[in-house]
Amino acid sequence: MKRLRLIACAAVVVALCVTSCSSSDSGRGSVVSPPQSGNQAPTIAGLSATTIDANASKTLTIRVTDAESPAADIDLAVAAADPALLPPERIELSGTGTHRSVTLTPSSDASGSTAVTVTATDPEGATSSSVIDVSVVSEPTSTRSLTADVFSKAEDSEPMELTGKGFIPDAADDPTAFDALINQITP
Repeated sequence: MKRLRLIACAAVVVALCVTSCSSSDSGRGSVVSPPQSGNQAPTIAGLSATTIDANASKTLTIRVTDAESPAADIDLAVAAADPALLPPERIELSGTGTHRSVTLTPSSDASGSTAVTVTATDPEGATSSSVIDVSVVSEPTSTRSLTADVFSKAEDSEPMELTGKGFIPDAADDPTAFDALINQITP
């Protein structure tokens, strides 16, 4: 019966910690495990939501500290919620002291968003985690080249499929801008 009460108390402590440690700005935050006989969990700092261009990498700097242990003794683990967008083999940790780096390289030609969790564990087993949002954005398509591709096709050519293209209107105040564009690509 005492063991059941201890488990229930631990669950309440974790729930309170998750509630009090979460960030209201981005819907993400940190989770700290309950202290292990006076041992404080390590801290993770320096992370915030980030954007990566498709087919590129981004290196983030992480600051890791612990009240009872040298920073070099803290283990870090990084995982993405969407491994198709950000596979484990494309997440690279480097550094061993207080300042660490994680290089994120999304899958080729991929775009989307995922939560990335960084977890720090000290030698006594206390852990803390920080979750950030990572967005991978595809390169914008040139409206000029797309327009040239579409309008320079022969009348009997195969129809061109357009999927997921979004355009920002840049000629809203100048009705002659589209005519000028067509004149540039028409021989």
